[in-house]
Amino acid sequence: MTPSLPHLILVSRSPGRRALLHAHGLAHRAEPSPYQDPADPAEHLQNQGEIANSLARAADLAGALARNKARAWIDAADAPPSAPSVALSADTVCVDHRGRLIGTPETPHQARNMLANLSGQTHHVVSAAWLVSNGLPGIDTGSDWGWGWTPEVDAPVWDAAEVRLGPIDPGDLDAYLDSQAWRGRAGGYDLQDRLDAGWQIDVAGDPAAVTGLPWRKLAPHLVRLGFHPAANHDATPSNPARSHSGAPRAQAVGRSPA
Repeated sequence: MTPSLPHLILVSRSPGRRALLHAHGLAHRAEPSPYQDPADPAEHLQNQGEIANSLARAADLAGALARNKARAWIDAADAPPSAPSVALSADTVCVDHRGRLIGTPETPHQARNMLANLSGQTHHVVSAAWLVSNGLPGIDTGSDWGWGWTPEVDAPVWDAAEVRLGPIDPGDLDAYLDSQAWRGRAGGYDLQDRLDAGWQIDVAGDPAAVTGLPWRKLAPHLVRLGFHPAANHDATPSNPARSHSGAPRAQAVGRSPA
């Protein structure tokens, strides 16, 4: 008899991350973490005595926040799961053209400032993820995160993409801010939502990293755990155009994270 797959739990409230898993044919359930992202990620790192000025620092922060989400979710549980399970948590951080870290806006004013700063510039988006399991062997890290949950990776899995965001029309920006669609989005925007709205955007690297998961680095770990992502899906739900190298490349001519 073929053993049943463990349950996959996405510890996130991000519609983009859910859409990525659905696009790859992975059944899952979503359970948001009670952990709240800091509005100023650079301040979070500085509080730990670190300087946030590179993609590596952004990856450190996104990994720490993803870990915090998973730990807070486990701490809030009333009991361990009733069946073997794998939990996936993730976080996304942007790095602007000046090397400054950008988190998730909490107010329209913050969102406006973030998007005005990114408009017409190239920035980077870093997504990091943690995988923890319950009822599976797990990686021997000597760590128990509570209720029997143990890490399936010995460090956060992360990837980055370079994003060129075209100039944003002031009227379009006003309408977007009024729509509230910026809420809960790293950098104040969601890749697919803004592509659909006609924003000019070009992504070099894995578009899934912009949407909220380091998919190309994450997928082999999911395969190792027994999951079978659909092989012929691109890394974004809308199946964006591909570059000549064959790597997914989100783009829109004359038209722009979780």
